[in-house]
Amino acid sequence: AMLALAVPLATQGQVRYPGSYGVVDIIPNSLSGETSANTEPSIAVGSGPSSGMIVVHAFGGQPIFSSSDFGFHWSLVQYTADGDATVDWNSAGTTWSPTAYIAMLLGGGPISIWSSEAPAGGALLGGPDVPFSPLHVLPGSWDQPWLRVVNVNNADHIYVCASDRG
Repeated sequence: AMLALAVPLATQGQVRYPGSYGVVDIIPNSLSGETSANTEPSIAVGSGPSSGMIVVHAFGGQPIFSSSDFGFHWSLVQYTADGDATVDWNSAGTTWSPTAYIAMLLGGGPISIWSSEAPAGGALLGGPDVPFSPLHVLPGSWDQPWLRVVNVNNADHIYVCASDRG
């Protein structure tokens, strides 16, 4: 099972998650028989317009899971073929959709950067119709990618750092 720790989120005096803390099994019930290790997870929690949207990547079949309701319900977005990955959200604004990004290590070499734009109205990230799709490949021999996305003047600035194996 893949577990996520839920910490209370307060916005304008409202608690979005009941109780102080909780542990949530993010594997959807439809996949409850899966036995992958799902180790070394990377989690991105949206803020602002993407508040309540969460995306998680893990080793062990390389699944990407998502939630659009603060982690109450989860779905499998897709499987990837990578050696390591990290995820992040852009901060989005009122005129463009929240976008999740993932930087994935491909076969111990290059890093591939992918994105998934949340549909208008904040529908569930990914879902069956919005998988992550490739944006750019950073050639080289890398390890342990780390990703951070910052939106400035309606343009996403994607920062990736990694250990150089070459």
